[in-house]
Amino acid sequence: MRVTSTVDAYLGLASIADDRRRRAAWTETYEAAYRGIFETYYRGWGKRERSLAAAGDVPRLAPTMREVEQRARGLVRHTEQSFRATGLLDDDLDVVLMVGGHTSNGWVTELDGREVLFLALEFLGAPPYDGVLVSHEAFHVAHARHGAGEWTENCSASLFQEGIAVAISRELHPGLPNSAYLWFDGEHEAWVADCERARTKIATRALAELDTPYDDLLVRVLFTVQDGERDLPPRAGYWLGDLLLRRLLDQHPARELLGWDHVAARRALAHELRELI
Repeated sequence: MRVTSTVDAYLGLASIADDRRRRAAWTETYEAAYRGIFETYYRGWGKRERSLAAAGDVPRLAPTMREVEQRARGLVRHTEQSFRATGLLDDDLDVVLMVGGHTSNGWVTELDGREVLFLALEFLGAPPYDGVLVSHEAFHVAHARHGAGEWTENCSASLFQEGIAVAISRELHPGLPNSAYLWFDGEHEAWVADCERARTKIATRALAELDTPYDDLLVRVLFTVQDGERDLPPRAGYWLGDLLLRRLLDQHPARELLGWDHVAARRALAHELRELI
């Protein structure tokens, strides 16, 4: 694996006792040392206004951050080895381990021309949920290397991509509650039950909107929390995608599904949704 870590520079902030000076150093020293990483972070996953609060958190977080960094490295290494062993990955994972503003825990995006796994160490979570998060996001890297990064961003793409990442994480970390794979915690089993009860409504919405752009509210309510939505549980698309992709994994090896293009994925989802409804 190829890892870039911001932890050394972050720990340098801990030696600054004065809050005002530390806030200034967050931007002028810490972010400046990793300009490309933080520009990418603030484009979609971080909030600049959180930097003041994050600078204030340094004295509390710094004593454990080296340990968290080492744990993250171990999780990435284990995931990479598991993916290689099952034919899901044939190259090193590119990883950024950073300490940010406690807004996003993990995501995949392009940096310097490569798909990169970002992990926010201040928001990594406790075992075993941290391992599920790493495998989920790392699978998105593997999927992007097989062309998924070029898919049109619509409902069918999100349903397949998120569903297979959840389903593969189940295989790598068996025996955990459903909430672990769908929320990276153990606190959302009631939400899982809500999704089960709304199964037909969720599937009907997804089938009707398979080709609708992700930015459309009818799709975003399936993958985000929207206060105005009353008909479906929030983020129900993750639950549905997991259900559909587990059905597909019963019929096809994971390596085969990884190589499907968007057209094949959309066709299979439509079939499974009709069967489900």
